[in-house]
Amino acid sequence: MDVLITPRPLSGTVTVPASKSDIHRALICAAFADAPTIIRSVKTELISVSHDIRATADALIALGAQIAFADEAITVHPVDWTALPLESASFDCASSGSTARFMLPLAAVLCRSAYFTGSEQLRRRPLDDLMVAMYEHGARFVSPDAATAGPLTMGGSAATLRHRTLPLRVIGGLEPGDYDIPGDVSSQYVTGLLFAMALMSQLTGEGSTLTLTSPLESAGYVDMTIESLARFGICVEAEPGGWSVAGGQRFVSPGTLTTEGDWSNGAILLTLAAMNPGTKVKGLKASSLQPDRFIEQVLPLWRNGRIDYTFDVRDVPDLFPLLAVMAATPVVCAPGQKPPAITFIGIDRLRYKESNRIDTTARILTAMGYEVEVSKERCTVHPKAAKTTGANEGLTPGTTPAALGLGLSARSRHRKPVEVDCAEDHRIVMAATVAAHALNLPVLLRGAEAIEKSYPIFFDDYRHLGGSAEVCG
Repeated sequence: MDVLITPRPLSGTVTVPASKSDIHRALICAAFADAPTIIRSVKTELISVSHDIRATADALIALGAQIAFADEAITVHPVDWTALPLESASFDCASSGSTARFMLPLAAVLCRSAYFTGSEQLRRRPLDDLMVAMYEHGARFVSPDAATAGPLTMGGSAATLRHRTLPLRVIGGLEPGDYDIPGDVSSQYVTGLLFAMALMSQLTGEGSTLTLTSPLESAGYVDMTIESLARFGICVEAEPGGWSVAGGQRFVSPGTLTTEGDWSNGAILLTLAAMNPGTKVKGLKASSLQPDRFIEQVLPLWRNGRIDYTFDVRDVPDLFPLLAVMAATPVVCAPGQKPPAITFIGIDRLRYKESNRIDTTARILTAMGYEVEVSKERCTVHPKAAKTTGANEGLTPGTTPAALGLGLSARSRHRKPVEVDCAEDHRIVMAATVAAHALNLPVLLRGAEAIEKSYPIFFDDYRHLGGSAEVCG
């Protein structure tokens, strides 16, 4: 599906969709609880439930949970413990890295043999450090068509599991114990193991510990996991360099819970609202643990031209495409001066997202006429000087007119659209839509169906605000 975005003023009120990260975690905890759980959404239309959430729900159904989606809520009936462990199960994680990394340790506890596959995109994303930690505690990995532990064609030792990813088959046998894992590859590895440790605590009565061998990145997502487990009666204790889960704990349903609004998708809406003063965004929890709440700190700086010249995105990788667009926004300069470049560091993990987000974002901005420099460790964006118009005359140097709602002109509607390959990445779809407004250019999104991964009704919400999003194919 191709979608043409033609920038024009927006107005109205929109409610953010439910947090994908929060729903993943709530579904998993509810599937192992002692009674059914009703999961409500901050946005009443659960039609907005994403492909990633469907993938996690399908995986839990494969384990025996019953999950029903309705307009107003998701109802989860937990697994039948008398039917476990399963002799075999199959999990198609689609393009959801969260589903694969959360479910792999759980399947190694609950299944004697479990087959995992996913989209071509997901098969490019790493799993090896998680697999090594699991291997060291009893799990085994074999070729996808093997049904037993047989010869370990995917590795007879932890070292040979390096650089392995889906498809694969895990042979169960994961045991409680003292786990070690790096924290700078994916916080999802930590979450997956914490879920498995909580489950083993309930099934075996034994406790486990998890120690990080390198600093944790995206720590807020692990905090969300610990908070979700606490909702269901599981206590995770902080320890020096990691956490512990005491034995003998049980998942207890809270009955009904309401998920948070999604700050990752909300960041897009808030940025559009910053450029369109008649627009309001509802449904975001001010005290949320979601890392992308960081956008609250960035927007006031952007409006006043005070974004840091060096920006570490280590803890907010999902915000990078949006922040790069904001960095490119034309800036008011004193006569004869150029706006300073903005450099992003902490970018390594961005190469292993739905797309290589560094290269994909750089291609978008380059196609729009902006200079972007990319190296192994950094990405530097060079904004342009804002052209003097009646709207921005007298603004303080450093101000970004677009951030004050002064960026659009009718001429942009008649310019040839900039074509953007969305590279199967939902974050690129949304960031390029913001770019149309911030950089005052019509944009043709090639492969815009990627939005269904996290925000299926994004274009509906955008049109609700008066946005022009024309489906072209």
